[in-house]
Amino acid sequence: MRSQTPETDELERVLRLLPDAAERHYGLALVRAFVLEDHEGAVEQLRLAVEADPSHSLALCRLGDYYLKLGRHEEAVGAYRRAINVGGRGGLAAVDGLYMTLYVMGEKGRELIGGDSVLQAVDPELARWILERRV
Repeated sequence: MRSQTPETDELERVLRLLPDAAERHYGLALVRAFVLEDHEGAVEQLRLAVEADPSHSLALCRLGDYYLKLGRHEEAVGAYRRAINVGGRGGLAAVDGLYMTLYVMGEKGRELIGGDSVLQAVDPELARWILERRV
């Protein structure tokens, strides 16, 4: 994790001025993730963004991404599923993240795919490919 700098302090100060709480927290999460490499901090900000706007599909998708990076696979699956259900750009991006997480989970991920008709319907070819792999 990198240290706060005057530049990141200023960026966070400006982001805190945004009137939309979800966008404010989403922006702060990106600073945490990409500039400071603080994935736990990014997760906290993304959770606040989703709390402010449960239909923020990009925040849900990124939340899944950072849960995956932190090895919190079941939470990643939940965030990706919510993003897919919400739809939009985040929902489309979440499909890849969801299947990557299920692949990384190995047998448990294959069980989730095999027992979930929604996941089968999203991308049957990819679901079949993951089901056939042994991690």
